[in-house]
Amino acid sequence: MDQDVMDASKIRITDEEEFEKLILAYDYSTRRNSKYMVLEEEPEIVDNGQYRYPALKFMRRRA
Repeated sequence: MDQDVMDASKIRITDEEEFEKLILAYDYSTRRNSKYMVLEEEPEIVDNGQYRYPALKFMRRRA
């Protein structure tokens, strides 16, 4: 996490559990009371051979 921003393109998703955690993190960020949000931009697609996922950037919401 760099300056309260976590870039999904910089993490390695190597198994199903890590992939599910990324999906759950996105789901959690869409909730109104979440401490985190996804930055609104058109993300690139990360393809590591096993998984394809958008390079989302998660950011801590300001209070």
